[in-house]
Amino acid sequence: MARITATIRPVHDDADQTVCTHQVTSTGKPRDPESGCTGRAAYTATCSAGDWTATRP
Repeated sequence: MARITATIRPVHDDADQTVCTHQVTSTGKPRDPESGCTGRAAYTATCSAGDWTATRP
């Protein structure tokens, strides 16, 4: 039986919803204001058991 995995990634609030790998505060704002990070706006979840992706704040 295949292993089912769910991948959850933090994303920026931009048109491409790029993955945010920056260090952020508990409110989602970047710790380093000069990093160019806009902060984490949402999380994207993808499941290997089906063909779906969901993004929620």
